[in-house]
Amino acid sequence: MSVASKTKHHDGLVAIFVILSLLGILWVAKDVAKIEEKMLKRTRPAIITDVQGEVITIKISGMKFKVVLFGIKLSTQTTKNQQDIKKYLRENWLKKPVWVEFEYTSDGHILKNQKGYPLVYIWDIQPTSGKPREAKEHMLNVKLLLNGYAQYLSYGKNQNLSPYTKLFLEMQDVARKNKIGIWQW
Repeated sequence: MSVASKTKHHDGLVAIFVILSLLGILWVAKDVAKIEEKMLKRTRPAIITDVQGEVITIKISGMKFKVVLFGIKLSTQTTKNQQDIKKYLRENWLKKPVWVEFEYTSDGHILKNQKGYPLVYIWDIQPTSGKPREAKEHMLNVKLLLNGYAQYLSYGKNQNLSPYTKLFLEMQDVARKNKIGIWQW
């Protein structure tokens, strides 16, 4: 074999290797997305590692995910509200074990907001019944409403999926009637 033909043969092998490598990377990326989707399909133990506005970073099995609380909107219009919410979360929820419950669409996919973040409920225990009493005592979404740090937020037709809609509205009304948090003015 001549030097020229060896070079062409080598270049061809390199090209094939590059193409196979790229296909492998795409396959792995697709596989990782499937693994993440499966991992997020259940109520999972987690740790809240960060909160930036509406977005909460959680750590599940060593992997970080950004999520948004379902059914509520944090009231961050004023600096005081932001400081109060951060203090509450830092003192009561940040860096502590929690359970994350994912909300699903009617066809079984994880429900996400417009920015693509999964919509969740966060609990300080593993939920067993999901009944209103348990949620009042242990669900972050409810506690934020009850403390006047958040308002109820409807997600249109998807809100009908939530078993907690009635409870969320009741807790918001309690905070409003008692002039707590954002309702004190």
